Amino acid sequence: MTESPSTERLRTAVEILEQKASPEEVEDYKRFVLTVAEAAANAHREGGFLGVGGKQVSEAEQTALDDIATTLRLQSP
Repeated sequence: MTESPSTERLRTAVEILEQKASPEEVEDYKRFVLTVAEAAANAHREGGFLGVGGKQVSEAEQTALDDIATTLRLQSP
């Protein structure tokens, strides 16, 4: 399977950071990226009517979060 351009860029960013930063800084960056992605996914409830029902995180958003976590070698939320 071919990586998306976003996944490729994220992987490249982590590889560069691993060459130039401390392990703690790399881990902090990974956690930051995943936290921002989680916040974006949770910002709006999907489906439902007038705020009732629906899902907090859509299946597509969860798939994206899983992909990000896998790319960063972190546990998916």
